[in-house]
Amino acid sequence: MRTVVFYSPYFGENTLRYVYALRKFPNIEIIGLGQDSYENVEKAGCFDHFVKVENAFNQVELEQALHQILQNRKIYRIFNIQESLQLLIARLREKYNIEGVRFTTALKFRDKALMKQIFKKNAILCANYQKAESNEEAFDFAERNEFPIILKPLKGVSSKSTFLVVSKKDLEKTLEEFKISESEPAILEEFIDGEEGSFDTLTLNGEIKFQSITHYVPPLLHVIRNPWMQLICAFDKNLNDPKYNDIRKTGKKVIKALGLQTEMTHMEWFRRKSDGKIYVGEIAARAPGGPTIDLHNFGHNIDLYYEWANVMLEGNYTLGTPEPKFSVAGACLRSQGIGTHITEITGVDLIKEKMGHLMCGLELPEIGAKRVIGYGGEGLLYVRGEDYQEMLKAATFACENIRFNS
Repeated sequence: MRTVVFYSPYFGENTLRYVYALRKFPNIEIIGLGQDSYENVEKAGCFDHFVKVENAFNQVELEQALHQILQNRKIYRIFNIQESLQLLIARLREKYNIEGVRFTTALKFRDKALMKQIFKKNAILCANYQKAESNEEAFDFAERNEFPIILKPLKGVSSKSTFLVVSKKDLEKTLEEFKISESEPAILEEFIDGEEGSFDTLTLNGEIKFQSITHYVPPLLHVIRNPWMQLICAFDKNLNDPKYNDIRKTGKKVIKALGLQTEMTHMEWFRRKSDGKIYVGEIAARAPGGPTIDLHNFGHNIDLYYEWANVMLEGNYTLGTPEPKFSVAGACLRSQGIGTHITEITGVDLIKEKMGHLMCGLELPEIGAKRVIGYGGEGLLYVRGEDYQEMLKAATFACENIRFNS
């Protein structure tokens, strides 16, 4: 019997999809570790045991919990899918000699300045950047680069803590909210205007086994800055078209440069309007969030949650090179209004009537659900078919007609 610890402060629906995937494999014991309530964990129905800590971000408490688990068993693997916790879990793996990504590798993915240094050293195109430990350094970067610029934490998480700064006045306002210091540095980058999307992989022993590409429409930073915009993540079934060769080549080069062995990865790419070249925003050594995994699943008719567990638990990959079968678009549906809770949902019946034949997935919040602050929104709608542009139009139609009022 192999003991697997799945660590997460809370076990939300997205996190549990990975736990359920692990549950499909024989001869494993799954222990949950976090600060969630016993009631929520028991309701999930996928853990053999649960070890609760008061503060799931406190390394000392986590070490005490792991020490308790190790009293009568060996820990085979410890998993977590949240980007902000990758350094912490890497330290725990090293302390208890548990197989998985080590601290030096994890740091290359979490420290954005170090990451970009490695990019530059390996001739991987990325935006001009500067690490800033004070407001003065931030203003200095702004003076040397045209607005808009990007400001985010040095160890930020995806795009959720990213600011698009369009003027000196905007920078002053942003710095009032974002307190830069030696202990909490920021990274500033030039803004790259162009197409944007992700390059996602399952990598085993340093070799990319599965790879796929998505597009963000409109570009993610515009969605973050404008709460009325709704993001569409899209997958083109013509994935093997030579026009994507430069993205694949760059993604492979990035993973090799950072020295990753076995993990799922999520890389942000840009195709710059001015030169048509591929630039890398950043890459995370963890499973992508939002609709991305399901885009790949619907597009290829596969189960990446299961295959993630297969790679991470068994060191085995069985998908081969799956042929893309459908173009897919996932609409991230955001609530509109000034309230804190969703009071009304409209437009769903119209969408089902007009484009129900294209729909392959729909996730709606309950009336009374708390409003989510962020571009991911409270709901998701997926459409799939043969034509990529038709799927984009269908997802756009859904965004324009489904409304969550708050």
